[in-house]
Amino acid sequence: MKSNKILIVLLSIASLFLISCGGDDEASDVAGCTDTRAENYNDNATTDNGTCVFPNDKFFGSYEGSFNCGGAFSVINQDVVIFDITPPADDNEKEKVTVSASVSGIPLSLEGDVDGNEIVFVDKVLQSIPIPSPAVSSDTLIVDITFSGTAEIDNDLLDATLAVGTTIIIPVTEICTFSGIKQ
Repeated sequence: MKSNKILIVLLSIASLFLISCGGDDEASDVAGCTDTRAENYNDNATTDNGTCVFPNDKFFGSYEGSFNCGGAFSVINQDVVIFDITPPADDNEKEKVTVSASVSGIPLSLEGDVDGNEIVFVDKVLQSIPIPSPAVSSDTLIVDITFSGTAEIDNDLLDATLAVGTTIIIPVTEICTFSGIKQ
């Protein structure tokens, strides 16, 4: 009889232990960002709650500002221009953005790589772009234009410095800048 009482006590203790372990499993369910590419990735999260913030998210939107170039490209300077920054065509590329604008009637679309608060443009070539001739304003030249440089965001201010180059008769490279505020 004594052994039955000991067995009942041991089974009761084991049952209590198993019940308390089950409660711990539920408490270990941690909601958060589970995508390792996100800036707010939570290594302890077991359930994705849709709060992931990716490197390119902070850039998305429209920016209004001025676009200014030196030398031969000064013919495309524009006091007011809108740059739109959107996700790239492949939404899985969370470290890239697409930057689009029309500068003095010239359509620009550049893809850049996001690195922290900076977008890096590396030798992006736009082909067959019509630009006004610096010599005679009524003429238009069709050229390939190469862009490289960076854009940096600080709160809602975006500043970009681009080396813009082409070959008309000789290679020409000028520094162009864009400074704009997120709208």
